[in-house]
Amino acid sequence: MKPYYATGMLLFLSLPIFSQQIALKGRVLVHNSKYETGNTQYVKDAFVTAPFAKPANTDNAGVFALKFVGMDAGTSVKLQFEKEGLEVVNERDLQDVVISQELPLRVFVAEKGKLAKAQTELYNISIKTLHKKRDEIIAQTPIYASKTMVTKLQIGMVLV
Repeated sequence: MKPYYATGMLLFLSLPIFSQQIALKGRVLVHNSKYETGNTQYVKDAFVTAPFAKPANTDNAGVFALKFVGMDAGTSVKLQFEKEGLEVVNERDLQDVVISQELPLRVFVAEKGKLAKAQTELYNISIKTLHKKRDEIIAQTPIYASKTMVTKLQIGMVLV
């Protein structure tokens, strides 16, 4: 009985050595680089981390691989990205990454401040368009229309 007990303990203690390793592969790209330059630009030497995985650096093609040990397939983790002068565009996609996913994760980055600038430009375009539409409606309103209708229209456009 004792030889079986010793063998059983040896097998039980050796399980962590043979535990499953799950790899998560991904690629870091510069957002809109193909549109702006005609070529997709990859980010090399970026630092990617996640809980329960050894940190990884991206290669020349922007590729990284994180290896998770002792975690079940299908577990979701939060990834973090670091590279001086760059910020993540698709931050929400990194908040809940399933480590057993088949497709490589794509991380899009932009120069710091470029994302906020683009968002401000889009906001200003929207406001300009709304004001133009409001002014067109007011211009088409007959002169004898009530002031309350015009006021409601102006208030409605300001609240947007």
